[in-house]
Amino acid sequence: MPVFRYNGYRENGANVSGTLDAEGRRTAIEKLKQEGILAVNVEPATSQGVRRRRWGSKKKSERLPLITRTLSTLVSSGVPLVDALSGLAEEEQELWGATLIDIKEQVRAGTSFSAALEAYPEIFPEFYAGMVAAGEASGTLGTVLSELADFLESSATLRGRVRTAMIYPIFMMVVSAGILSFLMSFVVPKISRIFENTGNTLPVLTRWLLGISQFMQQYWWLALFLIGAGIWGWLKAYKTKKELFDAYFLRLPVLGSLIMQLNIARFARTLGLLLQGGIPIIRAINYASKSMGNSHLRVKTDALAGRVVEGVSLASAMKDAGIFPKSLLTLVATGERTGTLDTILLKAANSFESEFDRGVSGAVALFEPALIVGMGLAVGLIVVSILLPIFRMNQLVK
Repeated sequence: MPVFRYNGYRENGANVSGTLDAEGRRTAIEKLKQEGILAVNVEPATSQGVRRRRWGSKKKSERLPLITRTLSTLVSSGVPLVDALSGLAEEEQELWGATLIDIKEQVRAGTSFSAALEAYPEIFPEFYAGMVAAGEASGTLGTVLSELADFLESSATLRGRVRTAMIYPIFMMVVSAGILSFLMSFVVPKISRIFENTGNTLPVLTRWLLGISQFMQQYWWLALFLIGAGIWGWLKAYKTKKELFDAYFLRLPVLGSLIMQLNIARFARTLGLLLQGGIPIIRAINYASKSMGNSHLRVKTDALAGRVVEGVSLASAMKDAGIFPKSLLTLVATGERTGTLDTILLKAANSFESEFDRGVSGAVALFEPALIVGMGLAVGLIVVSILLPIFRMNQLVK
């Protein structure tokens, strides 16, 4: 059945828009009239047209765990896939409606669900469509969708914890920079007027402080320009030599360990999920490698599939890569011997995520007193620079 996109008004004057199924344009208008909508514009929403409306891909991806969970519940309850997609399209009309209707129409026309998902790579990751294809082939689509929902929810929770952990340090740094800028731009210049007519030679530390204050007053725009240019230069350099920078980040104290734990957890969880879903190990390794955010680690893991194709065990290939901890190598070797590699990888992912959480909590706990001490030293330096000439004048008076 054709799909139409419409714009119109409700009886209370509210503006509405969306999509609906109808045999023709006239039928679509009648359906809207029955729903209390006065249609202003009704036009066919072809698959090609729907695919071009991808401006909301990021927001759609954020709701993907919920969409997957709802779809898994419906399919597992015996609801036909086409009906489940249609129901979801009505509930998610604002953002997901057009996409789900397009997928539904492709499935109704005979296209497999996984092939329909592949038309939206910016929303559905490559491994997502692969897992769905395995579920369709084995007749366990509901179970596979449930496993995907668990994985996506776990990944979203982990990303949320990372963002939450970063908010406080960034906020503290911005506030500290603002306080220091205020002191140097407004407070110090007023105090410096005390020393203008004394005729005495000021201490070196005080002269430096006043020089920085004058620079910030007169050339604040240059400081902002230099900061912006520095950030732009850094981003450009990072984009062109991303692997080199990512390799350097791994050698940093504390931060390097946290990056490693986060990426290893992602790799282990993705690989375990894909193996559990019936994806062949070579494809599973390639998908899991793409889940790693650090490009240096991703390059290292890209070679694992080739080593396994040559007949090398996964544990040996991971050992040769030189990036995986011994604990994970032992677990993988045990999983290969016992045939429980997927289960062991998922348990290992939980362990690494727990270590990451503890590491982040410890780093944030250390950052707060370190920042307070740094702020105290900076403010103390300003106070000492101001008091030094005052003490000198007192000695001259005596």
